Amino acid sequence: MNTEMVVIKDLITLEEFFKHASQTLGGIDVFQHISVGPDGLQEMGHLFEKTIRPDQLVCTFQVAETPLYDN
Repeated sequence: MNTEMVVIKDLITLEEFFKHASQTLGGIDVFQHISVGPDGLQEMGHLFEKTIRPDQLVCTFQVAETPLYDN
């Protein structure tokens, strides 16, 4: 098992971090990024209605977008 630590530098390495975490935990069948807001709700509905079977363990993650400064 690869135990090398993933350094988060951007959204791509953040996704790599979550993939590594799900592999380390083991037994996860579906690993999926979910959008924030209404798009995320639609994506979750689609995943559970069309893609994911009842016997699967699912790992989802979201990245919240926040402004870096106030206008």
